[in-house]
Amino acid sequence: TEDRPTTDGVIALANLDAQIDGLAAVAAATSAPVEVTARLIELLETRGRFRGRISDYEWAHALAEAAVRRFPENPVSHLARARTLALLHRF
Repeated sequence: TEDRPTTDGVIALANLDAQIDGLAAVAAATSAPVEVTARLIELLETRGRFRGRISDYEWAHALAEAAVRRFPENPVSHLARARTLALLHRF
């Protein structure tokens, strides 16, 4: 098989941090759609997995709980919360 170039792990994690920082600023706006928060939650789960940071999982869960309160009729918020509950083994 042919080796394909990949992004260096340090660069990839720095890019992930930058994506999280950018989305966190957008999600903090009261008019941000639930899909922005859901994407931020996904990225936090990914970073938590790669860095072993429970604090990222807890932040993701707090965002998901807030999304359900803010968008109770939107299934995206409920799915995001369900993912964080499963991630934290709170199902």
